[in-house]
Amino acid sequence: MQHKDLGLAVLEKVKAAVEDIAAVEGKLSSMGTRSFATLTPKKKDSKNKK
Repeated sequence: MQHKDLGLAVLEKVKAAVEDIAAVEGKLSSMGTRSFATLTPKKKDSKNKK
């Protein structure tokens, strides 16, 4: 696979862009021609709920 590093760089940018609303589970990975990042929503503070 060519340019695997470019694909992982794009995932790093996505990770940085959504870090305030989502967390990445584990590390970025790739399998064959596909790269993966599992994102989960961050929990809201229960202190701020009214």
